[in-house]
Amino acid sequence: MFYKKKGFPSDGEIVVCIVKKILPTTVFVILDEFQNKEGIVHISEISPGRIRSIRDYVKENKKILCKVLRVNPERGSIDLSLRRATKSSQIAKNQEIKNEQKAEKVLEVLAHQLKKSLEDVYKLFGFKVVEEFGSLFNCFEEVLLEGDQVLTKIGVDKATAKTLTELIAIRMKPPEVKVAQKIVLKCKSPTGIEVIKSAINKALAFAKTKKYDFTIGYVGAPKYDVSLKAGDFKTAEKELGEVLDTLISTLKKDGGEGEVVQK
Repeated sequence: MFYKKKGFPSDGEIVVCIVKKILPTTVFVILDEFQNKEGIVHISEISPGRIRSIRDYVKENKKILCKVLRVNPERGSIDLSLRRATKSSQIAKNQEIKNEQKAEKVLEVLAHQLKKSLEDVYKLFGFKVVEEFGSLFNCFEEVLLEGDQVLTKIGVDKATAKTLTELIAIRMKPPEVKVAQKIVLKCKSPTGIEVIKSAINKALAFAKTKKYDFTIGYVGAPKYDVSLKAGDFKTAEKELGEVLDTLISTLKKDGGEGEVVQK
């Protein structure tokens, strides 16, 4: 990525490193995300257990993910650990990198449209975006939610902010998660079908008011398929639960009954 962070990483942070030099007991690396910063990984921090050769674990010019153990700004030293970078922290870091690469790609497209270089666009407002939000991706997520005012507030001119917002909407559409369940709806009264239809319509109206992406489909008496899409699984489950509570409580008030039979 074009942008490089200033200063030093924090203790405990997971950082991307490029292996520069391998000695019998030490690995020298360059911190890829930081300006002109180097660090070391002692052999004891390569892997648990006995190590015959460090080269069995790392190669020159290859990228590795390490955990920052200690930083000494006065000496300019950064002690790192390869073995303490857990699998979950590596997965999270890789996702963070992918997100930022996606966001920077949007900036590249904008630069092309403006007939400028990526460096020019960073100088124009990109560096300020990262300083304000921590990353391009964080800012662009806010733009998806709040619109181009997020950009104009930090000094991006209206025309550029509008163009960038449109690009973000096209290229960084929020991920969707879908949850689906099967439910049973019953009503023994002579007007049972109408009662069920009325309850379904009220649930649909509730979902529309809340702007929930909810659907319901008839499977075969008395079963129905219901589903809801949202930005993450937890939100989708919560919103679907609210709609089903509305549906089933409405049905019960009118003499019917309903339940979730399969999640």
